[in-house]
Formats: sequence, structure tokens, C-alpha cells
Amino acid sequence: MLQITKKTDYGLNFLLTLALKNSKTPQTLAQISETKNLPKQFVARLAADLVKAKIIKSREGTAGGYFLAKAPKKISLADVILALEKNSKNDYQSCQECSCQFCARRDVEKPLEEKIIKTLQNKTLADLLPEGGEINA
Repeated sequence: MLQITKKTDYGLNFLLTLALKNSKTPQTLAQISETKNLPKQFVARLAADLVKAKIIKSREGTAGGYFLAKAPKKISLADVILALEKNSKNDYQSCQECSCQFCARRDVEKPLEEKIIKTLQNKTLADLLPEGGEINA
């Protein structure tokens, strides 16, 4: 079943930090790490996963860092969660060949997970931003 772990929680906070900063001004790993009080190596792993998923972009050089790849209202929570929790999603392939009359994974978990993902596709990073555009770091 799809899980939302601390990694996703921190990843969403990472993205909110970028969303609240001027989108034209990249934030360094050190800045994000300090703002969120997270180990820089952990933030680097989050950044790598989010870059790979094309949710954020990076710029090298002295004025470099990370910034959102698109507007917060165009980043679905489903995309973020699936990018960060890609290893926690169950593989239902084995259930395709299941001969059980009732299979909890196939008959309960899979449809439930599909509904959760559909709901999260309709929620965006912008929905998490507070009114006035400020959050506590």
C-alpha cells in the first residue's frame, strides 16, 4: 500500500521552502538544510529524487541551487509522493495470477490505493501553502 513516510513529509517541506522563496532565486542545499534543520546529505537525496522526477531543477555555479520546475499549482501531491515513495508502493503483479477467491491485496488494497492516488492528483503543492505565503521554518 502507498505509504507517506517522514521522507515525504520532509520532501514536501523542502518543496514548500522553494515555493515560498522567489522562484527565480535558487536555494542551495545548505540553505534548505538549515531552514528545515535536516542533515545536508538527506536533503541532497531528496533533491536527487525530485530532480529525477522533474519536480525541481538545479542550476550550477555560484548563483546556483534548486528551484521548482513549475508553478506550485501544477505540482500534484501524487507526483511528489510517488517520486519519493517509489519503493513503498506494492507490486500487485503477483495478485494477477492469484487463484484465491478473495485476495485482500487485490480486492481491497489496490482499489483503495488507486482512489488515494486519484485524490492526491487533484491536490497540489499550492494547496499546502498558507494564505499570505508564509510558513514557520
